[in-house]
Amino acid sequence: MLKADISLPLNALKKENILNAKRFNLGFSRICQKIHTKHFSYLIAQGEDLSTSIGIIAGKKKVKTAVKRNLCRRLNKEMFRHNKAKFTNTMLIVIVSQHADAATKEDLWCSINSFLAQYAQL
Repeated sequence: MLKADISLPLNALKKENILNAKRFNLGFSRICQKIHTKHFSYLIAQGEDLSTSIGIIAGKKKVKTAVKRNLCRRLNKEMFRHNKAKFTNTMLIVIVSQHADAATKEDLWCSINSFLAQYAQL
């Protein structure tokens, strides 16, 4: 029986790139920049000892359906995966706002691209 090669691509997200509960506290204690868009708030923590990672907070009170919450998570993780080189030694915490509940996928992507444009200017 042949074994399949299950190695991840170079720009894939790994477990260490996703914040867990303990590392969220470290990220919140080191916040140095905040960027707000219509659908998301991005909290940026930077430091030499921080690993490149992302954490997403999508509360049930703000975004009612699980489908929409998961869409917000997936889109932000995809943005992070494609732009991981821009976020060296950075923890990115994303908070989903109430406006994301009624937004379409295209609106969410526009909001994410707006963040990337603002982040590039920093």
